[in-house]
Amino acid sequence: MENRLTDSAIKAMSAAEAAAISMSQGYVGSEHIMIGLLSAEGVAKRVLEENGVFYDRFLELVNKLLMPGNVAVTSVGNLTPRAGKIIALAAKEANRLNSDKIGTEHILMSLLKEGESVAVRIL
Repeated sequence: MENRLTDSAIKAMSAAEAAAISMSQGYVGSEHIMIGLLSAEGVAKRVLEENGVFYDRFLELVNKLLMPGNVAVTSVGNLTPRAGKIIALAAKEANRLNSDKIGTEHILMSLLKEGESVAVRIL
């Protein structure tokens, strides 16, 4: 799937992994994906910021909500089932919109459509 991601989406997913590591979480969840989307330049970041969602505030809310874990993430393969579903839905969104690549906009759309994630509750 990673070979279908745009450069911005790859950067967002790398930032999501880095966020999980810095929070000592043993997984990459929707909240980390949202942090990644707010970290990487792309359509998703612009849309979020135009709607009043900014990196610093979102990160602050995540840190208040989540307790640090004691297992470090070592690869993006540690997606939670819901985060994995969000990425799979992003591929479907890209296909639906006739895009060969999965961009940050597709990830954001799938995250919002999935609707039951930690990231959406924080929003």
